[in-house]
Amino acid sequence: MKKEYKSFSLDMIKDKNIEVISSKNALKDVAPINWSKDVLEGKKTVTVINLEK
Repeated sequence: MKKEYKSFSLDMIKDKNIEVISSKNALKDVAPINWSKDVLEGKKTVTVINLEK
């Protein structure tokens, strides 16, 4: 079953307070994915699925 996603509406954020931050600060808690060598070399593939129902 393929899940359909709603389109993004800028109306949702037009009246929000926006704080600009550096990409270094924005990504400080992001951990890289440790892909296997086979994935990095294209020998194996990775399938990403949405687990939300």
